[in-house]
Amino acid sequence: MRFVSQPVVQKMPARYGIAPAQPALAGAAGSTDGSHLVQLGSFYSEQGARRAWGIYTSRNPALGGHEMKISQAVVGGKRYWRVSAAGFDKAEARSVCANVTNKGHGCIPYAADRPLPGAVEF
Repeated sequence: MRFVSQPVVQKMPARYGIAPAQPALAGAAGSTDGSHLVQLGSFYSEQGARRAWGIYTSRNPALGGHEMKISQAVVGGKRYWRVSAAGFDKAEARSVCANVTNKGHGCIPYAADRPLPGAVEF
């Protein structure tokens, strides 16, 4: 699995889409707000992003019950597939990312209405 770093600044299109990749687990507790996501990784293929989801959720129980989201991005002229967990409020997203980062993994909290740089419009 290969992670890709992202640039800090890049002009974004006006509208974005995040394609749902799999439903949340039944009976799992999620946020009542749900306005934020946490990006866990960026990959060269959609399959790589989907495969990574299982690894992330097994290593980070706080992700359990949250919906996996796959989105596309173009950075430096190359297409990437980002995997994120959805259904957090702002504080939860920050807390989850702090825990993921403390375990040595990358994590970026962001608001659903403000996609990360490079997000592709659907």
